[in-house]
Amino acid sequence: MVTGICGGIGSGKSVVSRLLRLRGYDVYDCDMEARGIMASSREIREAMENRWPAMDIYAGGEMDRAKVAAIVFADAAERAWLDSMVHGRVREHLAAWIAARSGERVFVESAILFSSGLWQMCNDVWEVTAPEDLRIRRIMTRSGMDAAQAADRIGVQRGEETHSARRNVTIHNIVNDGLHSLLREVELAQKKENKISTK
Repeated sequence: MVTGICGGIGSGKSVVSRLLRLRGYDVYDCDMEARGIMASSREIREAMENRWPAMDIYAGGEMDRAKVAAIVFADAAERAWLDSMVHGRVREHLAAWIAARSGERVFVESAILFSSGLWQMCNDVWEVTAPEDLRIRRIMTRSGMDAAQAADRIGVQRGEETHSARRNVTIHNIVNDGLHSLLREVELAQKKENKISTK
């Protein structure tokens, strides 16, 4: 059983993932794994250096994530190019990760679960949501952005959020607004999921 965990930046999906790990489940973090792939792949490194030579994104020997983020979040074409370089490798790595845990209950966390096509590898999806003003405050606190920058980052992912419900997959909503018990929200999602799997 593979469940995808999605949600826009600042929604709190990583908190849900941490809670699941504490409960004994394995969670595949697509963002973290993609960073590892970009850091270890000489082919991807050379492609990025050739595409953005003026940015000097490996000046310190390691990829400057802030510089890369500034490029791809400001230009949809550049974001699509980088995604095309990385998505296939993440999909292959995820497939092997799932296969190694055959028969287990596992989770896959991704902010772009739908646009990347990774939702097709999941039995169902949990979509984590939170009010936008709270998301902006969370982004500002952890990333040092101002409110306008945080709102822009949310806006970039808006298409992913608005079209997700139209996919042919069961979606369970989890609210992480600081008011609802997150543990209770996770338990409710699992109960709904169990009802569907036994039909």
